[in-house]
Amino acid sequence: MTTRSKATGLHCVAGLLLSSLIAMVLGGCSGGDDPLSGWDGVERDSAGITIVENFGTPLWGDEPLWTFHEVLRIGTADGDPDYQFGSITGLAILSDLRVVVADRLAHNVRFFSAEGVFEQAVGREGDGPGELGSGAIMLARMPGDTVLVMEGPSREVHVMAPDGTFIGDFSLAPQEGYRTTDFDISSSGRFVARWEPVLRPDVPTAEMPTVIIEYDTHGTVVDTVGVMPSIQTATREGGATLRYYYRGEVEFDLCAGGIWIAGSDDFRLGWYKASPRIPERVVTLQRERLALDGRDEAVMMAWYNALFQERQVPQGRATEIKSRVRFESSYPAFRRYVCGPASTLMVQQFHPLRDIEPTAENNPLRIGFNVARRPPPSDTWDVFDASGRYLGVVNPPWDQVWRGGFFVQAPDGGWYMYAVMQDELDLEYVVAWRVEGRMPAAD
Repeated sequence: MTTRSKATGLHCVAGLLLSSLIAMVLGGCSGGDDPLSGWDGVERDSAGITIVENFGTPLWGDEPLWTFHEVLRIGTADGDPDYQFGSITGLAILSDLRVVVADRLAHNVRFFSAEGVFEQAVGREGDGPGELGSGAIMLARMPGDTVLVMEGPSREVHVMAPDGTFIGDFSLAPQEGYRTTDFDISSSGRFVARWEPVLRPDVPTAEMPTVIIEYDTHGTVVDTVGVMPSIQTATREGGATLRYYYRGEVEFDLCAGGIWIAGSDDFRLGWYKASPRIPERVVTLQRERLALDGRDEAVMMAWYNALFQERQVPQGRATEIKSRVRFESSYPAFRRYVCGPASTLMVQQFHPLRDIEPTAENNPLRIGFNVARRPPPSDTWDVFDASGRYLGVVNPPWDQVWRGGFFVQAPDGGWYMYAVMQDELDLEYVVAWRVEGRMPAAD
C-alpha cells in the first residue's frame, strides 16, 4: 500500500484562562465551570523565574487526552521501487504537507505529495555535487521549506531547495574536543546541534559542558541557545569502561519558541528563551522515584547472558564485561520528552525491568549497548500545557515507531503525528496519524 486518505483532521480548541483567573484558582475562588478548578498546582516566582509545581492531579481528568488515527502510509514490500525503503534515516514534512524521506542505503532523498504519491528522488552515492557520500542520517526543514540533509560520518550538511535542487553545503565535523551527537529542528524552522565533549580520562566532564548551538542555512552560528552539564553513562576508570544503569541524562527539545532542557534525575524541566543558562520557567511534577533493586539487575544480567550466548562471547570475556556494569539506586524520574501539539510538552513514563520477561526478542542490548541507557519505554506520556500545568496522559502509537516521531500542524489547523514504522519483517514505512481530542490554545 502506498497511501491512504489525505490528512484532514479534527481540531478542538480549548482556550487558556487569563492570569487573573489563574490567580483566583490559586486563591481558592473558582466556579463550577472553571476548567482550572481541578488543577492542584501552584505557580510562583523565584528570583524572576516562574516555578510551576504540579502535585499529580490531571487538569483534564484521568482519561487519555487524545486518540490517534492512521491516515497515511508510504512504503511497500514489493512492486514499485520508488516506494521501497532500505533504511529511513531522515523524515521532514514541508509546509504543504509534502513528505521528504532520506534513505541511507539508497543514498537519496525522496519527495512525496501530502497524499503519499511519489514525486522525485534526489541524490546518489558518491562524493561529488548532488551526491550523498555514505548516505544521509538526518533531514531538517528550515524556513521557506529549505531542507538540510546531513550525511554521516562526515557530518557534511547539504542545503536543498523545496524542489530538490542542491544549493549549498557546510560541515558540522567534530572539532576542539567536541562532537555533534544530536540535532533538533523546531516547528518554526530553528536548527540546532548538540556539541558534546569527547570522553577523556584527563579532563573532568564538568569542565567541558555540553552546548546547544543554533545555525542558519549557511552553517553560520546564530547563537548559543543552551548550556547543560555533560552526563556520561559510561566512564573510564582504571583502564576499563564502566557502564551505568540508569544514570539520569540531560536532554533538550525546541518547543514554544524556546528550548526545554532537563535531566531525568528529577522531574524538573527548565524552559529557556532569553538566556542559555537561566530558565524563564521551571516545571515540576511531584512523583516518587522508583527504587532499582536486585530484581531489575537480574533482568539486565539475563539480557547480557542471552546476548553473549548469541554472539558466542567466551565465558571469561563475558564475566569481565558484566563486572563493569553499575546500577544507580533508583530509576530516573522519566524516560524522555518531546514537543507535543499546541505547544504542549510530552514526558514519557517507563516500565521497570522487573516487569519485563527478559527474552531474546525484547532484548535492547541486541542493537547496541547504548540503547539500554534508558529504561524500557511505556506507552503512557504525561502532558503539560505551554504554561507548565499538568493536563493528563496520552497513549500515542509510539510502540509502533521505529525512528522519529514528531507533530505537525496542517494548514487546516489539525494536528498530525509522523514517524517511521518497522513491521515484523523489518520493512520500513512512513506513517501519519491524525490526533483527535481536546487541545489547549498554543501560546
